[in-house]
Amino acid sequence: MKKIVWVELILLFASILIFRSVWIFLDTFAWASSGVGLAILLMVGLVASVCALREINRGS
Repeated sequence: MKKIVWVELILLFASILIFRSVWIFLDTFAWASSGVGLAILLMVGLVASVCALREINRGS
């Protein structure tokens, strides 16, 4: 396999570990487990995702 495939697999595995760590870290905060906290985190995630996707697609 090409080197780029291995690097992409490493990146995928690392992102899984980061996602799991952030998830567990946020579970330690009571506000992050409440309905309002989840709604706020969802909105922040949606805004960040939309901004990132717009920036990615701007170049193409």
